[in-house]
Amino acid sequence: MIPSAEKLSNVHFEHLIWHNELENYLLEIQIIDQRIGTLLKEINNEILTKELRKYREKFHEIRDEIRTGKVAIGNHEYRILEVAALDGSIKLITDSQHDEIRKTVHRLRKTMMRQKDRFQYFLAKKI
Repeated sequence: MIPSAEKLSNVHFEHLIWHNELENYLLEIQIIDQRIGTLLKEINNEILTKELRKYREKFHEIRDEIRTGKVAIGNHEYRILEVAALDGSIKLITDSQHDEIRKTVHRLRKTMMRQKDRFQYFLAKKI
Protein backbone atom coordinates (compact mmCIF):
# COMPACT_ATOMS: atom_id res chain seq x y z
CA MET A 1 0.00 0.00 0.00
CA ILE A 2 1.24 3.49 -0.87
CA PRO A 3 1.63 5.79 2.13
CA SER A 4 -0.75 8.76 2.21
CA ALA A 5 1.96 11.39 1.68
CA GLU A 6 3.28 9.57 -1.39
CA LYS A 7 -0.23 9.07 -2.76
CA LEU A 8 -0.97 12.76 -2.22
CA SER A 9 2.22 13.64 -4.09
CA ASN A 10 1.28 11.34 -7.00
CA VAL A 11 -2.24 12.74 -7.22
CA HIS A 12 -0.93 16.30 -7.17
CA PHE A 13 1.58 15.44 -9.90
CA GLU A 14 -1.16 14.00 -12.09
CA HIS A 15 -3.31 17.08 -11.51
CA LEU A 16 -0.42 19.31 -12.64
CA ILE A 17 0.07 17.27 -15.79
CA TRP A 18 -3.64 17.41 -16.62
CA HIS A 19 -3.89 21.12 -15.90
CA ASN A 20 -0.93 21.90 -18.17
CA GLU A 21 -2.26 19.65 -20.90
CA LEU A 22 -5.66 21.34 -20.82
CA GLU A 23 -4.03 24.79 -20.78
CA ASN A 24 -2.11 23.81 -23.92
CA TYR A 25 -5.36 22.73 -25.61
CA LEU A 26 -6.93 26.09 -24.75
CA LEU A 27 -3.97 27.85 -26.35
CA GLU A 28 -4.25 25.67 -29.45
CA ILE A 29 -7.96 26.43 -29.70
CA GLN A 30 -7.20 30.14 -29.46
CA ILE A 31 -4.68 29.82 -32.32
CA ILE A 32 -7.12 27.79 -34.41
CA ASP A 33 -9.91 30.28 -33.71
CA GLN A 34 -7.71 33.13 -34.90
CA ARG A 35 -6.91 31.21 -38.09
CA ILE A 36 -10.59 30.51 -38.71
CA GLY A 37 -11.34 34.21 -38.19
CA THR A 38 -8.72 35.19 -40.74
CA LEU A 39 -10.04 32.65 -43.25
CA LEU A 40 -13.63 33.82 -42.77
CA LYS A 41 -12.55 37.36 -43.69
CA GLU A 42 -10.63 36.17 -46.77
CA ILE A 43 -12.95 33.53 -48.23
CA ASN A 44 -16.07 34.44 -50.18
CA ASN A 45 -17.28 30.89 -50.77
CA GLU A 46 -20.51 30.28 -48.83
CA ILE A 47 -19.98 26.53 -48.50
CA LEU A 48 -16.45 26.93 -47.12
CA THR A 49 -17.45 29.68 -44.71
CA LYS A 50 -20.29 27.49 -43.43
CA GLU A 51 -17.84 24.64 -42.82
CA LEU A 52 -15.38 26.99 -41.11
CA ARG A 53 -18.14 28.24 -38.80
CA LYS A 54 -18.99 24.64 -37.90
CA TYR A 55 -15.36 23.96 -37.02
CA ARG A 56 -15.24 27.13 -34.94
CA GLU A 57 -18.40 26.10 -33.09
CA LYS A 58 -17.03 22.62 -32.38
CA PHE A 59 -13.74 24.01 -31.08
CA HIS A 60 -15.69 26.41 -28.85
CA GLU A 61 -17.66 23.46 -27.45
CA ILE A 62 -14.40 21.63 -26.72
CA ARG A 63 -13.00 24.79 -25.12
CA ASP A 64 -16.00 24.97 -22.79
CA GLU A 65 -15.60 21.29 -21.84
CA ILE A 66 -11.91 21.87 -21.14
CA ARG A 67 -12.70 24.81 -18.88
CA THR A 68 -15.18 22.65 -16.98
CA GLY A 69 -12.55 19.92 -16.68
CA LYS A 70 -10.03 22.39 -15.29
CA VAL A 71 -12.54 23.47 -12.64
CA ALA A 72 -13.14 19.82 -11.70
CA ILE A 73 -9.39 19.26 -11.32
CA GLY A 74 -9.04 22.37 -9.16
CA ASN A 75 -11.99 21.39 -6.98
CA HIS A 76 -10.65 17.87 -6.55
CA GLU A 77 -7.20 19.19 -5.63
CA TYR A 78 -8.74 21.54 -3.09
CA ARG A 79 -10.82 18.75 -1.49
CA ILE A 80 -7.80 16.48 -1.25
CA LEU A 81 -5.65 19.17 0.37
CA GLU A 82 -8.47 20.09 2.73
CA VAL A 83 -8.93 16.49 3.88
CA ALA A 84 -5.17 15.95 4.18
CA ALA A 85 -4.92 19.05 6.38
CA LEU A 86 -7.70 17.79 8.62
CA ASP A 87 -6.53 14.28 9.34
CA GLY A 88 -3.14 13.97 7.68
CA SER A 89 -4.31 11.43 5.15
CA ILE A 90 -6.42 11.15 2.04
CA LYS A 91 -8.26 7.98 3.02
CA LEU A 92 -11.58 9.78 2.69
CA ILE A 93 -10.98 10.78 -0.91
CA THR A 94 -12.14 7.97 -3.12
CA ASP A 95 -10.18 6.80 -6.10
CA SER A 96 -13.42 6.93 -8.09
CA GLN A 97 -13.37 10.75 -7.98
CA HIS A 98 -9.86 10.81 -9.36
CA ASP A 99 -10.61 8.10 -11.91
CA GLU A 100 -13.60 10.06 -13.19
CA ILE A 101 -11.42 13.10 -13.83
CA ARG A 102 -8.82 10.86 -15.49
CA LYS A 103 -11.52 9.55 -17.85
CA THR A 104 -12.70 13.07 -18.61
CA VAL A 105 -9.18 14.24 -19.46
CA HIS A 106 -8.66 11.16 -21.63
CA ARG A 107 -11.92 11.83 -23.48
CA LEU A 108 -11.01 15.49 -23.98
CA ARG A 109 -7.57 14.49 -25.27
CA LYS A 110 -9.11 12.16 -27.85
CA THR A 111 -11.77 14.69 -28.84
CA MET A 112 -9.22 17.45 -29.30
CA MET A 113 -6.85 15.30 -31.35
CA ARG A 114 -9.67 14.05 -33.57
CA GLN A 115 -11.04 17.56 -34.16
CA LYS A 116 -7.59 18.98 -34.91
CA ASP A 117 -6.95 16.17 -37.41
CA ARG A 118 -10.30 16.81 -39.11
CA PHE A 119 -9.66 20.54 -39.27
CA GLN A 120 -6.15 20.15 -40.65
CA TYR A 121 -7.44 17.70 -43.26
CA PHE A 122 -10.15 20.20 -44.19
CA LEU A 123 -7.56 22.96 -44.57
CA ALA A 124 -5.30 20.78 -46.71
CA LYS A 125 -8.09 19.61 -49.01
CA LYS A 126 -10.44 22.59 -49.22
CA ILE A 127 -8.48 25.77 -48.60
